Amino acid sequence: MLLPPFYDALNVSQLGDFLERLRERSGLPLMYYHNPAASGTILTPGQISTLTERGVQYVKYTADDAVGLSEMLWDHGATITTFVGNDTLMFYGLAAGAQGIVWGLANVIPELAMEFWNVVAVQRDFECAREMWTKIRPLCELFESSNYAAAVKTGMQLIGTSAGPMRTPFSLLEGNDRAELERLLLDAGVKKAYASGDTKGTRELDRGVSRSRPC
Repeated sequence: MLLPPFYDALNVSQLGDFLERLRERSGLPLMYYHNPAASGTILTPGQISTLTERGVQYVKYTADDAVGLSEMLWDHGATITTFVGNDTLMFYGLAAGAQGIVWGLANVIPELAMEFWNVVAVQRDFECAREMWTKIRPLCELFESSNYAAAVKTGMQLIGTSAGPMRTPFSLLEGNDRAELERLLLDAGVKKAYASGDTKGTRELDRGVSRSRPC
């Protein structure tokens, strides 16, 4: 999965040249990481689909753009496989037929994320999915409004699975942000979310998520 690593944004021709060279040298299938906010490279769905001519088979679509995601899935689905990469569009993307998602929040809510996938993508039970989404969506919004890596690492720490510290000058979530993340995890029924101040995890709040059917 490749995000353009350049200071200046690339146009579609330059991006295609870059990706094609990487494919030729690596011999690996490519997923283009479409994240305009990070790369500055802004492409239309039609332009993204032309990257298949350069060896790209997949795209992680992280733009905050439901219309663009719709075009990727409906107009270009036969050309390139789109994975949803924007947290707040996970429900919509799966309901619209996305074949996969790339979801950092799943590191923090693994059981709930798997249940959500099954309810939406497999069982197609959208009434149940909407009920689940009322608990998941606030977490998505918090993650996307924070330093994302810090939110993932802090969330993993709160469920008892350390992912290590952040590289300086960044840090894990602290104060009100950390407390809000803990509250949202508990509201979502996430297992092994420890109470504030219980750093050793001796007091486990098991508000268990059903492993069968959550609704």
